Amino acid sequence: MKKFLHLISILTMILPLGLSLLATSITANAEDIPKDSPVGVSKVTIHKRLFNTTPAYTQNTGELMNDFGGTPLKDAEFTAYDVTAAYHSLITANKDKTNPAQAAVNEIVKNSSSYTSIKVGSSQVTGEDGIATFDGLLEKKDGLDAAYLFLETKVPTLGTDQIITEAAQPMVITMPVYALAADGTYTDKKLNDIHLYPKNVSKQNTKTLLNDDAFDDVEFTLGDKTYNYYNVSTGDVLNYQLKINIPANIGDANHVKSFVIKDTPDNGLALTNPSKIEVVGLTKEVDYTLKEQDGGFEISLVLTSEKVKDLANKELHINYDMKLTKEITPDQGKQNNAGIVVNNNPEIDITPPKGVVTGGKQFKKTDAQTNNALAGAEFKVKSLDEKFAKFEVNSKGEYAFVEWTDEASATNIVSGNDGLIKVIGLAYGNYKLIETKAPTSEYVKIDGEINFIVTKEAYNDEDDLQVIANTHKGLLPQTGGVGIYAFLAIGIALMVGAMAWSKRNKEDAEV
Repeated sequence: MKKFLHLISILTMILPLGLSLLATSITANAEDIPKDSPVGVSKVTIHKRLFNTTPAYTQNTGELMNDFGGTPLKDAEFTAYDVTAAYHSLITANKDKTNPAQAAVNEIVKNSSSYTSIKVGSSQVTGEDGIATFDGLLEKKDGLDAAYLFLETKVPTLGTDQIITEAAQPMVITMPVYALAADGTYTDKKLNDIHLYPKNVSKQNTKTLLNDDAFDDVEFTLGDKTYNYYNVSTGDVLNYQLKINIPANIGDANHVKSFVIKDTPDNGLALTNPSKIEVVGLTKEVDYTLKEQDGGFEISLVLTSEKVKDLANKELHINYDMKLTKEITPDQGKQNNAGIVVNNNPEIDITPPKGVVTGGKQFKKTDAQTNNALAGAEFKVKSLDEKFAKFEVNSKGEYAFVEWTDEASATNIVSGNDGLIKVIGLAYGNYKLIETKAPTSEYVKIDGEINFIVTKEAYNDEDDLQVIANTHKGLLPQTGGVGIYAFLAIGIALMVGAMAWSKRNKEDAEV
């Protein structure tokens, strides 16, 4: 009996210690608790949603919300942090407030980066359905109702033509969780499967032609598709603007390692002056670097710049001018496609405005009688409002329009050995041609103005070739010269010979 009582005494002493060790083990190792346990463990399912505009405030109920709105967003990373101790400490600090618990949560949300010392499990990334799940979250930690902070630690950066501009707000849940009714009051329904709906906002990056009202539209049909272009000349300045939405995590070096903005124009379209690119609010070589490339540019943001970091969730505006070059091909629409490359990932396209197109006209100088080609004829091109055209010659021998000027400064365009004059870079419409010099002095210079039309899709059309004929100056009979004296000499010689012959015959008859 003494031995039995002694054993009971020993068991009584070590039992509380064993229970204590067991409780510590459960608290410290959530993964050791069966996932289907209905008591003491909860699961949080995050449903990541994407919106094009900032949505109205929506209260999470803790339950499935099929009408929450938005679309599922993949590749968003969330991390859970244990803020139990901080939460209860803040409740004590705010005990004199009307709702100390809510005040504690507000403080954690406001200063969320200060409460990330205790990470719970692994970070979770949303899949195609926008869902990430945290299993085995203890409802009690060290005898206290547990509290967890959920942060979006990696914001998806890529899309077809959009960038995430607003990260999800920090979320705090405190255990135990009870479902909310439609009127916002708590019910008696305890939840072990908790559903949260954080929101991201994305905005479309845009590119616009600021002076589009200066140009008419022209329509082209290719196959079964119709395209509209701006009708421009090679002398027109095209004022473009990019509006780039800077992502919420631009200052996070762990996730955004490079951010490059590109504009890559088609052949025949190029920057007028790269030094005049305006990156509004930023300084070159301090906040960004610029590289000219194939008529366009690459702008790389300096991610350590404070001005760049301040652009998080904001728009960056970039203004620049472009022109068609003298090597442009008439009747072919041209685009300058812009895009964004983040972390060397595939380029995010920026939908460009309508493309631009220009026209051209070919003339042939000929002899009016023989139709032979005539070289050396000179002309000036004139607009309907009495301005004269200045041209430069491209690598193909075409005269590419530069600008409208006065008559004295205008370019004389000259017919070649084949009689051809090729003019490009004129917007579709009506013009005039003035001959300033005939091919040679043997031809009559054409007086007055010659009307011509630059017609859509007609530059290389032989039926649109405009023939301009010069008349050869007329011939007059030759008078004077040595020829008549020869005839006179012959006539006199014949007369003298006839007289001699007649005299001899007379003398013979008398004898």
